Amino acid sequence: MFDKFKFHKTGLSLLKLLHRLDPGAIRMSACSALMEAVTFYTGLVISAMLIDDLLAQEWKTALLHSGILVGLTLVFGLLQNRLSKIWAVKYQMLYTDLKILMRKKALSMTFESFEDPAVKRKIYLAERTIDMYGGLEEILFLYQQLFGCAISGLAAVGMVARMCFARGQMGQASVIVSVASFLGAVCVVMKATLFSSGRFLGQQNQIYAEHGDAEEGLSYYMEQIYGNPEANKLTHLYRMKDMLLQNFSGFLGASSGLYKRMREVQRKQELAGQGISMAFTVYSYALILWKICSKAISIGSFSKYVGAMTKFMDDMTRIVWTNGEIARKCEFMQGLLDFMEMEEESRGGTLRVPDGAKEKYEIEFHNVGFQYPGNGNLTLKNVNCRIHAGCKTAIVGRNGAGKTTFIKLLCGLYKPTEGIITLNGVDIREYDYHEYLKLFGVVFQDFAMFAFPVGANIAVSRNYEKDRVWDCLARAGVSRAVEKMPGGLDTPMFSSNEDGMSASGGEMQKLAIARALYKDASIMILDEPTAALDPISEYEIYKHFDELVQNRTSIFITHRMSSCRFCDDILVFDSGGIAERGNHEELLEGQGLYAALWSAQANYYQEERAEN
Repeated sequence: MFDKFKFHKTGLSLLKLLHRLDPGAIRMSACSALMEAVTFYTGLVISAMLIDDLLAQEWKTALLHSGILVGLTLVFGLLQNRLSKIWAVKYQMLYTDLKILMRKKALSMTFESFEDPAVKRKIYLAERTIDMYGGLEEILFLYQQLFGCAISGLAAVGMVARMCFARGQMGQASVIVSVASFLGAVCVVMKATLFSSGRFLGQQNQIYAEHGDAEEGLSYYMEQIYGNPEANKLTHLYRMKDMLLQNFSGFLGASSGLYKRMREVQRKQELAGQGISMAFTVYSYALILWKICSKAISIGSFSKYVGAMTKFMDDMTRIVWTNGEIARKCEFMQGLLDFMEMEEESRGGTLRVPDGAKEKYEIEFHNVGFQYPGNGNLTLKNVNCRIHAGCKTAIVGRNGAGKTTFIKLLCGLYKPTEGIITLNGVDIREYDYHEYLKLFGVVFQDFAMFAFPVGANIAVSRNYEKDRVWDCLARAGVSRAVEKMPGGLDTPMFSSNEDGMSASGGEMQKLAIARALYKDASIMILDEPTAALDPISEYEIYKHFDELVQNRTSIFITHRMSSCRFCDDILVFDSGGIAERGNHEELLEGQGLYAALWSAQANYYQEERAEN
């Protein structure tokens, strides 16, 4: 029996989460519900007293009761108006604060957890649930309704019980008939309401489940296509407008059809509720009139007891409906709760990283393997290698060979599935995670810039040394471009801002290199550092490469074999492992994979020259 209400466990967990955001919200919500009930029943009681005064021609008492009624109505009205204004702001803040809390949770997660498809799905579902069905403020509102209806229903039962136990001229028989008929009517009404609600809520839940898929399709088109400049460009080039509109219309039609079905179910539910309510109202009038005729209650009490019994019926119906709504909301918001309650694994130990000024860093892979979540095969397997301090190392290989995964493991963004990685002979998991990350200045191929001023992007801080930023920009070959910007280092990134800049892909990549230089890390890692650069800029980068890395340990991922010549060591990856290792000349003499890749590129460039 109680399994039907186990969703309230989720509801209470959501209220606990809400309490973290606003400790006073639940208390204020309960007070608001209580005040609503007090306002209603105070008005009923005083109005009944006023009618009796008028019928008895007790004018002074009637005037007094009128004044009390007007005064209380004014006071309660002002209080409720004030509360409604506070709640309007508070509800919006709760929605916003939950969004912020979710983003803080996402930003605090390890990179490995954040990239897990299952975690990404949880984040997506949590976001979509809030946008489609409301956040914690909706749960609080529903529980406020449930609490308010329960308090109001108890007050109504108390008033009706008093009426039922009033004997009048018919004596004890009147009490027995009244109590028995009221209990019977309540049981019939509740059974009919529960049956009706259960039937229609089941249909609504099915529609909501289907509706989510349709909304997901609509969201994809609205967010990923219609608002995406790159997608818009392809739409024009390939004349895709008609196809996109047809597909969008399909999702829109499905969504509209579901809305119609939903509205039809709601209409049937409303009609059923109105029928049950009408039957109970007829019974209520009959019982109250019988009590008046038997002199058990006064004529003025008619409005009081009619109001109480009508309110009782309304409260019972709303309790059933609200309970169903809470069940549905909790089902949808369980994903949000699962995401917020995710426990993060420990990010590392407590050892301090050795001082780079006194000790060189050597990193070694010991039989390292790695498997992505949901992938049945190891992306890397049995990787054994040592990255020597101060060495310039290149990493090459075909696409999908595991090069970028190797770098992410090296940086501590992933934990090995098999084997260990050591820094100066100590497992990197023994070191303080944040201290270990400070060792690396990284420029990934898919680097990101943010809508901050240029200087803040380079320093990754609002407060920075301007001379040092300019020096890094000059070393990366992009200082002249920044000097031409209207605000210099204070120029906002991206042209979406009216004062912002619009940089080319090559300039953005140079800015990313400048950011890595500003960090002044002991180990520099560049993933395809010249992929977006023109040949002259690429030449300049490699010409001054030693100046860029300043004798630090440096690691490059590259597809351009010519850039490997200046490296001391080259790791050739293939099928998730290191197939070859050596310097440029040694690998060419070995006539293996590296030589094949080198020859393929060399022949390509020779053919191009011949054609030109």
